Order: sequence, then structure tokens, then C-alpha cells
Amino acid sequence: MLNEIMTEGDFRNQLLDRTMPFLSAEGANILKEKTVVIAGCGGVGAISVISLARAGVGNFRLADPGSFDPPDMNRQIGACSKTMGRNKAEVYAEQIKDINPFANIEVYSDGVTVHNINSLIDGADFLIDCLDLSVTSKLRSDLYKACRENRIIVSSAPMVGFGGVIFISDPDGMSMDFLLDNIINKLPEDKFVFDSYFSRYFMPEHLKIIEEWIQTKKTKVPSISISPMLISGFLCTEILNAFIGDVMPGGRLPIVLPRVLFIDPFRMSFELINVADL
Repeated sequence: MLNEIMTEGDFRNQLLDRTMPFLSAEGANILKEKTVVIAGCGGVGAISVISLARAGVGNFRLADPGSFDPPDMNRQIGACSKTMGRNKAEVYAEQIKDINPFANIEVYSDGVTVHNINSLIDGADFLIDCLDLSVTSKLRSDLYKACRENRIIVSSAPMVGFGGVIFISDPDGMSMDFLLDNIINKLPEDKFVFDSYFSRYFMPEHLKIIEEWIQTKKTKVPSISISPMLISGFLCTEILNAFIGDVMPGGRLPIVLPRVLFIDPFRMSFELINVADL
């Protein structure tokens, strides 16, 4: 095993050999100490956590009560014949360890609950919310509130057709209440809320499919493998800027609410929108 023949420092130098020029040595050292919480190890969440592990983030908390089933194989990087029936968080913990044996990982195989929110986010730096629509709005709201009180950056990146939307809330800026009030709390009972402005940025045919599906399936959303791969790349870029944007070459501040990213490769569209103006 690599950790048996290398020191952690030597291993990280090998892991980040081609990445270091983009991160800077100082940035790589900062990432090693960062803790990312993934609430829901689905399509976007799982690919994001694997990408961050490969970028050198050193600490993860993975929360998901679900087990892989065949429909997961259309988009979830850990879903395959060998993992069917296994807990998602446990599988991704193993994958991270295979990438970096020195990573620190905590698994919450019961998922996010009212009883474990505090321990889940304690000392964390960033939370990726990929919870299913079936999760109660109250639990999601409590999670957001706890993160804000503990000065943890929060993101949500729902898939929309072949693309998606990226919401990031900084503790000093606009809260995730916008997402809750304008989208989460209105699904699936109301007419698809994306109609009001998402139709400007996403294929109308895809929005119609999503609307009809949600009205029928209630807590499920149609998906395709392209979306989580694409959206997680954008999301992880913002996470790295949040962590080390002030020290890595070309770094910048992350895009946070009220600014939101709308991405649809079908329309060849990448838009940065101020939702306060909508």
C-alpha cells in the first residue's frame, strides 16, 4: 500500500505533482486542513467529493442513508454492479481512501438527521447540499441555519436537464432562504417554478419534462450523466476559490448569492445572474 511505503508528505507531493502549479504550495497546505461536508452522496455530491479529494482536500464527512440501486447507474460515479445495495457514503469513503490513504473521513450512514446536524458540521468549512427532494424543508432549513451560525459556506447545485444551477451562500452574505422560498418549498405541489425565469436559460423542452416528471414522481427528478459531471466541475472551482482564491495563481472570490450560475450546454449557455433582480 502507498501509505506503507511513503510518508504523508511524499504521498501528497506525488498526488499533487501536476496539480500544484495551479494551487500553489501554500494553497495545497491549506486544502489539506479543510473539511468538506457532503449532505447526500448523489450525482453532483459524489463527483464533487472525489474531485476535491484528488485536489488535496484532506477531511470529509459523508452523509447519506441510501444504498445504490440500478437507476443510480445513469449518473452516480460510485454506482456499478459491485456496489448495488451498499450504502453510498460508505462506498465513497472507500474511494476517497483509495485516492488518498491519509484523508480523514467520517461516515454518517444514517444521513442528515435532526440529531446529528451539530456533529456533522462541527468545525467544517464548506457544506455541499445534495439532499433529495424527499428530505423535509424543515430539516434542510435547520441545516442551513446551523451552517450560517457556525460560519460555514453552503452550496446547492440542482441538476436541470443537461446542466444545472449553482447556489452558494457565504455566512456574511445572502442566505439560502432564497433557494428554500423560491424553489424547494414550492415543489412539487406548485406549477414548476422554473417557468418564471429558468426558461430564459434552459431548454423549454427539458423544463417541461422535469415539470411533468416531478408532478408524477413527486420526489424524483429525471437525470442524465452529463449534468453532474459538468456541474460538479463548476462547483469545485468555486470551492477552491473559496478556500485558496487569495493564494493560488489567478484566484478570485467565489461566486455567492445573490449571484447564481445558470449552466446549460444544450443552449451553449453560461449565465451569471443576480437573483435579487429577478
